[in-house]
Amino acid sequence: RFKRSVKSCRNGIWGEEPRDDGNDVPCVRVADFDRTRLLADLSSPTIRNVTPSERADRTLSQGDLLLEKSGGGDLQPVGCVVLYAQSAPAVCSNFVAKVRLQPGMCPSYWRYAHAAAYAVRLNERSIKQTSGIQNLDSHQYLDERAPSPPTGEQVAIAAFLDRETAKI
Repeated sequence: RFKRSVKSCRNGIWGEEPRDDGNDVPCVRVADFDRTRLLADLSSPTIRNVTPSERADRTLSQGDLLLEKSGGGDLQPVGCVVLYAQSAPAVCSNFVAKVRLQPGMCPSYWRYAHAAAYAVRLNERSIKQTSGIQNLDSHQYLDERAPSPPTGEQVAIAAFLDRETAKI
């Protein structure tokens, strides 16, 4: 199950307008998801003011996964996952969850595993929609089955997929 690869899953925060008081930080939104490369793109970051206590367990680190929790539509349902490959700290918005992987898990492999699940619409069983917006039940989604090879195989699979997709 996906949850076996996950150490923690924490919802993001939107924060306040920037104040230039030392608490301004980039905030990754769903609009920053590069769905082709499966990466968070911070080329035009949204800056938000988030206090240190609010950031405490929400700060993104290189290798975290970002799970789209709210949004979507008929042609693009909620539940996309991308990799945070930046070295600079940031937070994710309240429509996104930070997924920290267990030690020994290859982040690049898991982004591809989630992308494969998304491609076959496995996420749709976990979508709750009571209004015009889709919400992903992350606990239900992370309970879905996923292939979990040993770490060395994860690294080899991810490297192969990185090479082959770079050719496209």
